[in-house]
Amino acid sequence: MPKMPTRSANPSPNCTARSARSWTGPFSHGTLSVNSTVPNAFSERDINFIRELAEALSEGFRRMEDLEQMAQSEQRYRTLVETPNFVVMLLDPEGNYLYVSPQIENWLGYTAEEFYQDADLSRQIVHPEDLGATEAFHQIYQGSALRDVEYRWKKKDGEYRWASGSIFPIFEDPADELINKLSMVQVVVQDITERKQGEEQIKASLAEKEVLLKEIHHRVKNNLQIVSSLLHLQSRTVEDEKTLEIFNDSQHRIRSMALIHEELYKSADLTKIDFAGYISNLTDNLLQSYGVELIMDSGELFQEPL
Repeated sequence: MPKMPTRSANPSPNCTARSARSWTGPFSHGTLSVNSTVPNAFSERDINFIRELAEALSEGFRRMEDLEQMAQSEQRYRTLVETPNFVVMLLDPEGNYLYVSPQIENWLGYTAEEFYQDADLSRQIVHPEDLGATEAFHQIYQGSALRDVEYRWKKKDGEYRWASGSIFPIFEDPADELINKLSMVQVVVQDITERKQGEEQIKASLAEKEVLLKEIHHRVKNNLQIVSSLLHLQSRTVEDEKTLEIFNDSQHRIRSMALIHEELYKSADLTKIDFAGYISNLTDNLLQSYGVELIMDSGELFQEPL
């Protein structure tokens, strides 16, 4: 009996007798048609058989499509997880590695197979000072995700590399999430060594500039004190009261400026000074200069540094 498949818009596997001489059954990927030149050639048993054949073919074609979609999905996933900038790991609830991106070997010198063989390898290569941060990864088994945990792990050659890891629980079914029944755990790790090195360079540069800035304040203060001392020496030769008063007033102004630079030099934060201490020192200097005694509590006036 000749078989002639054609395309059909009807997606359901169904079978109907077209006439006494032919039978046609549409299924999910086309139409199955069986013809005969003999009248009433198909018995009920023949029709049932062809119907089952149509359903089997439909199911087969559907499964082929599913396999193609799975292959495409797997290819997309591999393209994503095997990007050079990230390492993706999949672990079962017991902590055994199910998948490790192959680029881990380029990062650390360890192959994915070494992680499969030793579930404790990741702990062994973490820097001792960062073990506390990575142990927090185990909180994932309580069903909570962790993001951007920074730590160092050691390459095979002994060099440490900085990494930032995030962990996400995977549940097969929404109901499993309610009872915290994990299917697996996904770990996404990014190499941040260059970023960390850049941050360290910036910190070192800022520390160097802070030292230089403090030295500038210190030198300005010393220079102002020298100017004040010179004015004081010069004032000894002045006999005119008005001129002497101008000299003394200039000395007080210079001392007040020198005190600001001294406070900035001593301060831990160069953007702020202890204004209460500055007022107290400035007042003491002025009172000593004029021979006046005054008791005041500047701490009550200025509670916070300015």
